Amino acid sequence: MGDENTPDHLTAVAAAGPDDVWAVGYAHQNAVSRPIAQRWDGRSWTPAPLPSPGAGHSVLSGVAARSSDDVWAVGYAPSRTAGHEIEPYAVHFDGHSWTRVDTPNGGAIGTWLTDVAVGPSGQVYATGAWRWRTWSGGLTAKAAVMRYDGSQWNYVNVPSFDSEGTSVSDVAIAPDGEVWLTGSSHTGENFARLSGGTWQLIAGADPAVWAGPAHEGLTIVGDRVWMVGSYVPSNDNLNSRTYAERSPVLP
Repeated sequence: MGDENTPDHLTAVAAAGPDDVWAVGYAHQNAVSRPIAQRWDGRSWTPAPLPSPGAGHSVLSGVAARSSDDVWAVGYAPSRTAGHEIEPYAVHFDGHSWTRVDTPNGGAIGTWLTDVAVGPSGQVYATGAWRWRTWSGGLTAKAAVMRYDGSQWNYVNVPSFDSEGTSVSDVAIAPDGEVWLTGSSHTGENFARLSGGTWQLIAGADPAVWAGPAHEGLTIVGDRVWMVGSYVPSNDNLNSRTYAERSPVLP
């Protein structure tokens, strides 16, 4: 993978089986980042061609695999339409090749997708940030959540994760099809759970720390949800620490 002239930066990994593993990220080529995908077949890693993201910086940040012919990866690419700087870059592998699938693109700057999850019945959710500039020229954002319904991507409104200053860093889908998000809501909750068609906001552990915790990674193992991230302890405002929490046993 890569060399000293075009080093690769891998950002996410997912497995459809022990001999079918995908890693995605980006490589620097002539000072421009370009998305990459690598596949492990049990013996070696092989680069897989991706649809052109257009000229300019582009990356893949997340990947999810349901089977060898149902793999999704997401990130961002230069906008193909006037009025935006970037747009989501969502690609699907059907067992033979990668195909780009168009998405909506909210925000004056555009939407950057950072994670994707595929459920047992094929439902697909992606998360990221909807970005724009303030009146003073600064950069601001809010959480972006999208769902692929089998034919197209659409934004999904998650209560309290739909205003400026919110974020969603990761998404996971349980074996029963429930969708979990982690990040920071407008009202302080760090998790959202889609159950029975309704979003529920969940506060999380809320430890007594000076700053954080920053909720970053999310996975569901058996009947528990696990989250990992970082926090800054109250007696050391310069150095962060690793952090993890888990849910009670899910009903």
